[in-house]
Amino acid sequence: MQTYKSTAISQLIITTLLFFTLSTGSKAVQLANKPTLSEQQDRIFDITLVASSLGGKALITWLNHRQKKSDKHDDDDA
Repeated sequence: MQTYKSTAISQLIITTLLFFTLSTGSKAVQLANKPTLSEQQDRIFDITLVASSLGGKALITWLNHRQKKSDKHDDDDA
């Protein structure tokens, strides 16, 4: 039962990180394609660019952690 909960939570975290990263990244791309930006839009662009970068890093870190954790369990079984 613990494995099922862990898998469901992992899927929820990955889905949330992916949604967060793609939504902020798409807004950054949308603003980057505008010829001129107001001061507020420029700040929003900076924030969305940083947020999508952090979301991507968090996603990679989470997946890397999950892979290491699963490798550790495989070594214990052998």
